[in-house]
Amino acid sequence: MNLDRLLSPLTVALIGGEPAVAAARQNRLLGFEGEVWLVNPGERSVDGAVTFASVSDLPGPPDAALVAVGRERVPGVVGALASLGTGGVVCYTAGFAEADDRGRSLQEDMLAAAGSMPVIGPNCHGFVNALSGAALWPDVQGCRRVERGVAIVTQSGNLAINLTMQQRALPEAMVVTLGNQASVTVEDVVEWLLSEPRVTAIGLHIEGLRDPMRLGGLVSRTDKPVIAL
Repeated sequence: MNLDRLLSPLTVALIGGEPAVAAARQNRLLGFEGEVWLVNPGERSVDGAVTFASVSDLPGPPDAALVAVGRERVPGVVGALASLGTGGVVCYTAGFAEADDRGRSLQEDMLAAAGSMPVIGPNCHGFVNALSGAALWPDVQGCRRVERGVAIVTQSGNLAINLTMQQRALPEAMVVTLGNQASVTVEDVVEWLLSEPRVTAIGLHIEGLRDPMRLGGLVSRTDKPVIAL
């Protein structure tokens, strides 16, 4: 699974209502220099984002897209993004396998629609890349731009928000939340972070692993500190 475009995007599409607008604001606050496209028929330009009525109106395939629409619409939106050639998706929407039988069915539909396109989530807060200023993050956060620093990976959006607000001298280069891990897993993100030379250490808050042996193998082959809770 290639996460380069998703986790280090040059173009970002934000699809939905207030969460998408909030994410546009976070990209501006972090000084993201790439293009930000907002897909929402009811919004005009917000915080430097160019607004489009639908995914099909986008000028090209975004490297990364935040999907923050009702759960019934998610598979269709994800499918449209995959058809464009999008590099990857963050699904902020909740109500999937963590919720009920309908949610489990919709999660399967979302994965089928995504095909080989990586999806972070659903039911997650996405990520902040403080190295580039890219924030597929529909909420407040306390990161600042850095040249290098640690990465934090967790399933919990609430925990991640609080960790970005820490007042210690800990430069945070990446904060990634994974939610249900329907597609992209802890192991996938750790492998990508280990290849990023500006990430100096990795902190993991683990609720569940798909492949513990794979994670152990990744950690055993690196000198980069990895701390797991």
